[in-house]
Amino acid sequence: MSDKSHCDVSVIIPAYRAADYIDRAIQSVFRQTVHPKELIIVDDGSDDETSEILETYLGTDIPIDLKMLHQSNKGAGAARNLALQSATGKYAAFLDSDDEWLPEKLARSIFHMEQNKFILVAHNIFIVNGEHQKTNNIALRFQKSSNSLFHGLYKRGFISTSTVVASLSSIHQAGGFDTTLRAGQDFDLWLKMLGPQGSKFFVFDECLAKYYVREESITRRADSRLSCTIEIARRHAPLLRQHSGSLYISFWFRLFAVHYEAIRAHVNSKKYVSAIRVFLKAPTVIVVETLRLANRFN
Repeated sequence: MSDKSHCDVSVIIPAYRAADYIDRAIQSVFRQTVHPKELIIVDDGSDDETSEILETYLGTDIPIDLKMLHQSNKGAGAARNLALQSATGKYAAFLDSDDEWLPEKLARSIFHMEQNKFILVAHNIFIVNGEHQKTNNIALRFQKSSNSLFHGLYKRGFISTSTVVASLSSIHQAGGFDTTLRAGQDFDLWLKMLGPQGSKFFVFDECLAKYYVREESITRRADSRLSCTIEIARRHAPLLRQHSGSLYISFWFRLFAVHYEAIRAHVNSKKYVSAIRVFLKAPTVIVVETLRLANRFN
């Protein structure tokens, strides 16, 4: 074991067909300046060499406690829920198998969590696309939402999963990840955790993780993601009334944003007919969803 200090954090990595990059994610956890209490990796029914790579770590001299769990392929949300069931830390930190942390990630996150008693903290992230790297300035969007943080999060969905450290008890209280959603399970969980009044979160202005763009991550399931994000916008809209800001403006902003994201995803994958279809359907969807929302309060 390393003589580095430890923090009371369970790190959770879901892995599916991750043979090409899982080592990078694991090693970035080992390189933390403050080690977590444990690392929990869930092999989500991979049919490549992921399981074999994970097994090479068993019985070796590694700096933290390691748990390896396996399940049939049920998706990242179900894999994270399985890990959460066995997590013993005060906090949970999420890392996607194709992402990477910088060495100060846990130390800086825990500092903010314990100084201010937040239930969730996050930070900026580098987006790496081949030879190019740019900063996703999540903190700036958080700062622009300072008048009403929940409305800002609802509208922009700015928290990236691999940047999050959160209270494990708050995650359990919110019910964990909703596996009935085929996409957006992470965003749904943040809204469940942060919607109740008095829930405090913070996004600090440091880049401490890297998100690696892969071809399938750009084009995958754009239509499915659109339908799920509309469902998430619908189910959490009533919580907007508990926070300062306009219910309908935030609701319309979110609906416009998710349609724009779907159109952009189709254009990036050169599926122009699909992009036009989403564009033409958007006004009808927004009107129907607005009427449905209004009826809930009548």
